Amino acid sequence: MLLRLLANPLDDAAFLRIVNVPRRAIGPQILEQLAALSRAQGSSLLAACRDPKIADRLAPRSRTQLQAFAQVIAEHAAQARFDPVGALRALIQTVGYRAWLRDQSSS
Repeated sequence: MLLRLLANPLDDAAFLRIVNVPRRAIGPQILEQLAALSRAQGSSLLAACRDPKIADRLAPRSRTQLQAFAQVIAEHAAQARFDPVGALRALIQTVGYRAWLRDQSSS
């Protein structure tokens, strides 16, 4: 899903599957408010994270979490144009995905 979102920032399904992996404390209510803004703006969920109007709808902590996530994806998507494998590896490291997998694994 990370790779799908890097390749296509309009992929809302990929966004929803990875926005909380590893956990970022972005709950269903926050995602509903983000989806409402996305629909109102006619944009993707990822683009809505960067929309200044998000400040009117979300608490500062939630807004900061979403904006930080969107920024990480944007930075790595730009790198992926030149080095897709390197960008994906860097993104996995940046978001702590490998450590999260180890924590979630029973063995």
